[in-house]
Amino acid sequence: MRERLSQPQIFVAHSREDKKIIKKIEDRLSGLEFVSLILLKRPYPEPPAQYFRKIIKECDAVFAIITDNVLKKWYHFAICECLIAYGLEKPIYIFKDKNISNMPAIFNSMGTWEEYDLKSQNGVNRMIDHMMGIVYQMR
Repeated sequence: MRERLSQPQIFVAHSREDKKIIKKIEDRLSGLEFVSLILLKRPYPEPPAQYFRKIIKECDAVFAIITDNVLKKWYHFAICECLIAYGLEKPIYIFKDKNISNMPAIFNSMGTWEEYDLKSQNGVNRMIDHMMGIVYQMR
């Protein structure tokens, strides 16, 4: 088992189409000294599933941002990343857009989830506040 680092490492599973939401998360959390965010960018240096597993294995938790963009395709990488985290028994915190009416049942058993209006600035800010609270507890 790896030695605990001074700052939690958080993997963020998301759709690259949700650039505005991810940019806000980066702006608020990346500058903090007590957390290390991992946001993967393409191209990947090896086959995606192998790469995701290697990276997620070293993380303390996964924050999954579930929007319509993630649910457009059943094989979206964010879903794959959540499944890998679940298999590795990593804590998964799911942040679901409240505008999604049909959340896939698979997410019910993966981790805790909260709903936010991710189409509004206030909803995104509330989600990030919640993320910050989780990170504070992990320290």
